[in-house]
Amino acid sequence: MTRLQKNVYVVVTVITAYIILNLGIILLGTAAQTQILPVLPWLALVSLGAYALASVGWAVYTTNDRPEAYKAPVKDVAAVKRELRQRGVEVDSRAASVFEEPGIA
Repeated sequence: MTRLQKNVYVVVTVITAYIILNLGIILLGTAAQTQILPVLPWLALVSLGAYALASVGWAVYTTNDRPEAYKAPVKDVAAVKRELRQRGVEVDSRAASVFEEPGIA
């Protein structure tokens, strides 16, 4: 079973369980049925958003720990600048010079 199939299986199972509980086919306590169950989709959405934001934030925070992750885009920008200069486009602006390393021009 591929990863996609496993994820689809889990999502379909969770959605089916939520629908069964929400429709009252399987009875829960009154407090759970009226107070907890309606909030679960929002809780899942907020949790997914927090996880996504945390993973992106961590990747940005640890970029300096991986020099190759920093050097590759800098080399690409320098190569594109050289190519544009050869075509006669002026690319020497203050904003663009932030990406240049000393000695690369």
